[in-house]
Parts: sequence; structure tokens; C-alpha cells
Amino acid sequence: MASPAFLELRQVSKVYSIRQKDGSTQKIEVVREVTQTIPEGHFVTVVGPSGCGKSTLLSMIAGLNPISSGQLLLKGVPITSPHPSLGMVFQEDSIFPWMNALENVSFGLEMQDLPKPQCRKRSQEALELVGLKGFEYSYPKELSGGMRQRVAIARALALNPDILLMDEPFAAVDPQTRMFIGTELRRIWRETGKTILFITHDINEAVFLSQEIWVMSSRPGTIIEVVDIDLPAERDIAILATDAFAQYTGHLWNVMRSEWESTQESAQHMA
Repeated sequence: MASPAFLELRQVSKVYSIRQKDGSTQKIEVVREVTQTIPEGHFVTVVGPSGCGKSTLLSMIAGLNPISSGQLLLKGVPITSPHPSLGMVFQEDSIFPWMNALENVSFGLEMQDLPKPQCRKRSQEALELVGLKGFEYSYPKELSGGMRQRVAIARALALNPDILLMDEPFAAVDPQTRMFIGTELRRIWRETGKTILFITHDINEAVFLSQEIWVMSSRPGTIIEVVDIDLPAERDIAILATDAFAQYTGHLWNVMRSEWESTQESAQHMA
């Protein structure tokens, strides 16, 4: 029996009004009628061409960007603003350079007026969970890019959200490092049971991490295919060399190539 919807998107769309030089307004549709569900505890990744609306979709789910039409539901309740059950990890380095790792992770908890000993305890636990025990008093300049992103993940986890929203969080690190961090993220996901919605442009990363992949079309972005990833729950880097992994990545590349080619054809006809 399928798990009930934990996060639900019902015909979610986003349209921006762009002011032109002559003072007129042009409507730009970025996301079009996305309807999907995510069961509790699932790991879902969204891939698609650059500029297709992946990050816009995530920011709407996070309550940071209002939807133009449709409905977003978390456990049946509409999402209309940032919600404590939703944790966000951004692509850019978002930790404070003047704070050490422990202070960075504690920051969000302190904003909730929790007692300092409780903030410290939860922050230390979160840092240990992401593999940074012993680096609590290190400053960002003393950490690698991958370690700084682990601090950002720990900060989100310390708030104990139901869903972790991740917008290309490993884009700034090299391909080898991002796969090793991905291994750690899967471990964290399995240990915590969190629901994760992850954005990436890297197909290998998507297949390695996910239970399910949503493929978005070019703008206006909509979901053109959902791919279930039937790979072992316990995964390490060796899985990249398997036939099953290659079949999934090959299929996704073909879908993405077809979408890119159709976009190029449309652009030529408009020229």
C-alpha cells in the first residue's frame, strides 16, 4: 500500500510580472501546474535544464516565494509562509564567517529563545550527526567547502524540521567531494528518517541519492517524467560503476537531451 501524501503539490504555478522599458508589463510563466506528492521519509530529487524553475519551485514550497496559483499542503495544511517544519539548505555558502561551527548551528535555535544549554546540546548533536565532531570551534575560513556545507546542513537539522529542502547544496564543491558528501547525506537521511526534497543539475548525483526523481521541462517548468530509482538502500561510490546505475543515468540523459533539443527547435522557429 502506498504511503499517504506528506507533502502535496496541486497544480502549483508561478508567473512573474516583468516591467518593460516602455512601462508595459510582461508576464513570464516560470512554473506551470506541478502536481506531485511526497510520502513521509522519502528522498526525492528534481532535475531539469538550467532556468527551468527548479529553485523557484523549492522556494515556493519553503514559503519564501508566494505561488501564483494552485495549492501546497504539508500534512493536509496549506503552506503560505515559512514553516518550522521546513528546513532549507541553500546553494551558496550561507553560514556566518564571524561565528564558529557551534555558534552557526546554534543561531537558529537561539532565535527561538531556547535555553542556551539546550541550544548547545542540540547543536553538538547535529554537528556530530554530519561528521563534524571535533570541529565545533572551527571558523568557516578553517573549513573546506564541503565541511562548511555540512555546518549548514547541521544548522537545518538542529531545528528538527519534518522536511529538508536542499537547493543544489553541493554545487560549489568538486565532483569527487560532492559524491562523498552525498554518501554522508544518505547516511543522515537513513538515521533521521527525514523527508528530503533535493535540487540538482547533476544526473549522477540525482540517481546516487534518490528514491525518486522528478524531471522538469524547460520553462515554463512542469514535471514531464517521474523515475523510481530501484537501487540498494546501502549505497557507496562503487555503485557508480554498475550497469543498473548506468541504465538510470542513460535514460535520464536521453529525456533531458530530448527536452533540450525541443527547446532549441522552438527558439529557432521564434528567431
